[in-house]
This record gives sequence, structure tokens and C-alpha cells, in this order.
Amino acid sequence: MHIECNNIVEAPEATVDASPARSDRTAVGTSSSALIYTAAEPSLEVDPSYAVQSDRSSSLSEILGREGIAVKQIDDCFARFFNHYSKLLPGILNENEVNCESYLKESSLLFWTIIATGSRRLEHATKLHRIAVQHIRGGTFQPLLYITNPIPIIKSSLILCLWPLPVDTIWKDPSDVYAGTAHSLAVQNGLFVNGHEQDFARTHTSLSKEIRDIRAHLWLNCCLVFQALCDGLPYLSISESKPYQRKTRLEEIVDASFHYRIKCHDILIDATRAFGDIIDEQGEGSKSLLPLIRIFSEQVEIVPLPLRDDLCYLTRCCIRLAISAYYFFLQSHDFKRPGLITTFSIATEVLDAVPRLDAMQDFALYASNYYTRMALLAAFCILRLVRSQLKEHIDLRDAQQSLFKAISFVKRRSMQHGDLDERYGTILSQLWSNSDSMDTTTANGLDLRIRSRLFMSVVFDSLWW
Repeated sequence: MHIECNNIVEAPEATVDASPARSDRTAVGTSSSALIYTAAEPSLEVDPSYAVQSDRSSSLSEILGREGIAVKQIDDCFARFFNHYSKLLPGILNENEVNCESYLKESSLLFWTIIATGSRRLEHATKLHRIAVQHIRGGTFQPLLYITNPIPIIKSSLILCLWPLPVDTIWKDPSDVYAGTAHSLAVQNGLFVNGHEQDFARTHTSLSKEIRDIRAHLWLNCCLVFQALCDGLPYLSISESKPYQRKTRLEEIVDASFHYRIKCHDILIDATRAFGDIIDEQGEGSKSLLPLIRIFSEQVEIVPLPLRDDLCYLTRCCIRLAISAYYFFLQSHDFKRPGLITTFSIATEVLDAVPRLDAMQDFALYASNYYTRMALLAAFCILRLVRSQLKEHIDLRDAQQSLFKAISFVKRRSMQHGDLDERYGTILSQLWSNSDSMDTTTANGLDLRIRSRLFMSVVFDSLWW
């Protein structure tokens, strides 16, 4: 399977070359809507003149004095992080003992990562967020050159993958670098093998049950977070190393919500590998897709959903949508059309659940990047049906309302002018505005040119419109 970092070129040509060598370099821009990239301001890059001083031997008070930061701002960021963000990384951070100084002593990278994440959209913390981002970007490789404890680096990478620092173009996003670093460190230090830490250490290890459980949670979070990062392309080493060794203990060490997400993750891993084995860019082997879609959809449906857990419900909708998106790969329109009506229904479910969660708990402010991408997948599935002959068979009012929910979600999530979330909202708005003028006989939204991204091909192909 071909794996390549997801890219958006900054100035796409008017004519799209959909050849395999080109299909993965996707543009945020369309020849039909004339959406051309312009540089965002203020710049989201690192200021070259900003010199990051080493925090390895500095105390918290020294750093705060040097940067002109009040202690209360740090406390507010930590409180916000542990109240809202850390819930999506269960079992790896101690929420009962939140001590800023101890996190700084453990790892300056982890300390500034928590600050940068906790200060997102926090009133009166713009300067603090900028300082934290500069420390992360300016000193990213310092901890890798002097690794004394890999665990904080893995934790930091998980956080930065779930809530990336703002960028204006996809290929500038370093999440893949963080993912690769943390995954390699996790394997190198034996996190994927239960109870065999000694095999990966030169000195004698005698780990408590608490530490062993944290290591187990770390690996499980690595599997879920990094798979969700891949836009339909799995890290093969992770898909080959699913946590079978820990399944006998899972119910003992993880809560019901996390356990449900792990089960859904396992189904999606199996589905992704199965679909990836029979799909190529020419679409050969699509005859086998229909039974596979049905089989994996049924597997998701039979997993018991935890009671009164809205996030788990949204997760189930997202997994069902990812599987249902493979209907776009079917060659026969007789099979494709009934399936895509189901896809439309699931997509509207996703985009109904997102604003409901947002109304209850400000979900747009704290949602991980995975749920943003799945909301985009739902929106583009709907757009493609509106731009096809199936337009007559769906409720266009529902389609419009769902699309506007997606636009509202990504725009509310945007942190800076010109960042990816804001641009996604602009793209969706323009594509919807141009939908009425589309000739569905010559530009059929059911046809995919980019097919190498598996279920996320729907999004990347749509970005060429």
C-alpha cells in the first residue's frame, strides 16, 4: 500500500492531473470556484528572530520571569487542559495531582505542550499561547537529541497530534513527524508488549502495577491517535501490532468509554486493511467491496454502546461513515446509489451529533483533530450527492442544514485567521454556493479520481473542485 504525507499545494493549476504520481498532492483550491491560496496573516510560522532559551535547568519562577508570564495564567491553562482536553487521552496523565512545576521538571516539551493546548481559545492568553508555540517549535528536536525518558516525548506527541498547532496549509503540519517519533519510541521501549519491559532495558526493571497500566494506556492511545491521523492510510506497523496481548486485561485497566473506542478502532483497522488489499487507483477489485462494507458495518452495529455517552455515539457514527464512504468506490451505479443514500443518512447523523455536543460542552473548542476530519468527510459526502444525479432522491433541505452545521463547526474551531479550519469553512461555503450551477451530467459527484486515500479519498478528491 502506498503511503504518503497528506499535502495541499499552495497554488493549484486550473487543470487537474489525476495520475497516480500526482493524486496525493491535493490542493485547497478549485478550478470551478477559483479558490486560490493566499498567505495567511499573521504568519503561523516560527519567528526566526525568536531565540528559545533552554528550560532544562531553569525553575518555573525563572521561566515565568524571563517570559513575563503570571503564575495564574499557567494555572488557568493547566486547569483548562485537565478539565477539557485530557479526557481524550485517558490513563496517561495524573489528573489528581496537577503540579505545573513537576511537569516542567519531567519534561519542558510536555510542559509547554500542555500550556499551548490549554491556552487555545482562552481569553487573555494569546501571548502565552504564542510563547508556548515558539518553545515547542523552536526546541522540538532538543529532547530527541538527549533522550533520558521517552515517556514525556510520547505524551507530548499524542497531545500535538490531537490538537495540532495552527498552520495554514496541510503539508506544513508536523503531526506526521510527531506520530512517527512517538511510535518509534513506543516500540523501542516495549510499550506494545505487555509485561516484558525488561526485554527493552539494560538495567533491572521492577515496575508497579500503576506504571504498567500507564504504559498500556500509552500504547493504546498511540494506536487510536495515530490511526486517526492517517486520513485513511494506516501505519502498517500499528495495524500489525494491535493490542491483542492486552485484551485479557483491557476491562481491568480501561473505562467503558475508552474500551468502546478501542473496539471500534480494531474494526476500522481490519476494514482499512481489507479495503486496502482490493482497491487500487484504477478501482479494480471493487466487486468485493459491497459484501465487505456490509460485513464491517454490521460489526460496528453489534458492539454495545455505553449508556448516555454522547462521544461514544459520535465515534460510532464516524466509524460507520468511514466504512460507508467506500460505496463511492463501487463501479456499478446500481449498487452504488442505494448504498450512498445510506451514506447520506449517516453523514447527517454525524453532523447532527457534533452541534449537539457543542451546545452541551463546547465541543468545537476542545474536539480533537480526528472529529474535525470526520465532520469534513460527512460534509463532502453530502456535497458529492448534491452534485450528482442522486440529488433528486435526497432531502436538499437536510443536506443544506447539515452542511451549514459543518461550516459552523470548523469556523468556531478556528484559532487564527487563515488557518486550516477557517479555510475549510470557506471551501465548503463556496462549493455549496456553486452546487446549483453544476451540470450533473458532465460533473458527477459520485465519481472519484483520487482513490489512494481509502475512505478519505472522498475529501481529498473534493478539494480539487
